[in-house]
Amino acid sequence: MALTAAYVLAGELHAADGDHGTAYPVYERRLRGHVAASQAVLEPTTRYDGDGRDRPRDGTAVGPEPEAALRAATAFDLPDY
Repeated sequence: MALTAAYVLAGELHAADGDHGTAYPVYERRLRGHVAASQAVLEPTTRYDGDGRDRPRDGTAVGPEPEAALRAATAFDLPDY
């Protein structure tokens, strides 16, 4: 996601002739839905036991299903700058 965001920001800055006041809002609008969808998919799916250790309380795997993570990562259509 970081590379996608960097690419879009660079493209919008270029399209706005370096005017960040114009480029940033367009950049945010372009990425907002993709970021929200990715965050929803990537949220942990289990609870932790609270002792500071990185393991779920019920022993199940933590994180998204691999297929869902791949769909979220590839769902964004890059603009052609």
